[in-house]
Amino acid sequence: MRVVVFSVDIMNHFLSKVLTLVFFAICSVSLSCSPSYAFRLMDLNQIRLTKSCSNCDLSGANLSGANLQGANLSGANLRGTNLQGAKLNNSFLSGADLRGANLSDANLSDANLSDVNLSDANLSEANLMNANLINGILSKAILNKANLSKANFSNALLSGANLADSNLSDANLINAILIDANLSGANLKGIKYPDLEGVLK
Repeated sequence: MRVVVFSVDIMNHFLSKVLTLVFFAICSVSLSCSPSYAFRLMDLNQIRLTKSCSNCDLSGANLSGANLQGANLSGANLRGTNLQGAKLNNSFLSGADLRGANLSDANLSDANLSDVNLSDANLSEANLMNANLINGILSKAILNKANLSKANFSNALLSGANLADSNLSDANLINAILIDANLSGANLKGIKYPDLEGVLK
């Protein structure tokens, strides 16, 4: 009789291979998997079913085109999340972490984005009409061709943000920081900002 003895090292190597295959199998059937982010599947299911998931982890998830109108995502971790074309109008995202998120073409009209972190986020051609972005961090955010009409950016950080060709008509930027922001071609009609001429120099 032939006896095969497996060493502990061989077994550990085998188990690590199996776990790796299981991980990629899960990735293939889920919406998104990223080595940089690790959203919780439970949170992903919760936001889909209830549209309410405050302080949840959806970092790196693929929610492109999702209907999240009126959703509660306050304090949520949405870092690196794909929300391209998502419907987030009237949603509550106060205090959410959206660093590096893709929100291009998304509808964020009338959304509450106060105290949000949108650093390096892509909001090109997004609709943020009447959105509340008080105290928001939007440093180096991409907002070109976005509809920012009547949005409230008071006390927001917009340093290095790209606002080229955006619609900022009647927007409130009182006490906002616009150092190195790109406002070329932007519609600034009725904008509320004390030193607008200084920013445009």
